[in-house]
Amino acid sequence: MKAFFSLCLCAMMAGNATAQTTSNDEKANPAESSYVICNNPDTPAHFEGGERAVNNFIKVNMKYPYQAQREAVEGTVIVSYIINEDGLADEVEAVEYNGIKPTKDKGIAQLALENLLKKYPKLKTKAQRQYTEAVQSLLVEAVRLVFNLPKATPAMKDGKPVSVKCTIPVEFEHKEKHV
Repeated sequence: MKAFFSLCLCAMMAGNATAQTTSNDEKANPAESSYVICNNPDTPAHFEGGERAVNNFIKVNMKYPYQAQREAVEGTVIVSYIINEDGLADEVEAVEYNGIKPTKDKGIAQLALENLLKKYPKLKTKAQRQYTEAVQSLLVEAVRLVFNLPKATPAMKDGKPVSVKCTIPVEFEHKEKHV
């Protein structure tokens, strides 16, 4: 089981950070967020212990969902969240699973099932439902993990804490046990 930490959109640190910056701060769409998101803080948000501590938190606290274990479903869930001015994760949501992003009309689990049906078109209805539930359980667990991340040191702009949007991939790897 691996969990890789991708730092905030505005935080550029070593390793696998994926950063996107813009020249101005922007007010997020009210329907999407209740925060003013800072895209260019003076100091990025960070967790005590850095990437290693976050990876360890995820590893220790992950509860691989029974549905996903039963169906041997695994993969990477990308979770989007905001580290608010208090350093807490907020507005957490799964935005991608194994490269599948939701559309206006369909959710991630439904699109994952459609991909599976392209490979196995004769999959029985019960198996389809079980697969969909397994994928959904991974999405829920990834959101739970990120929502419960330890408090971070918030990003700073002009000496004041600011909210920043972040993403983190959470990898679920099914390990079949042989006796």
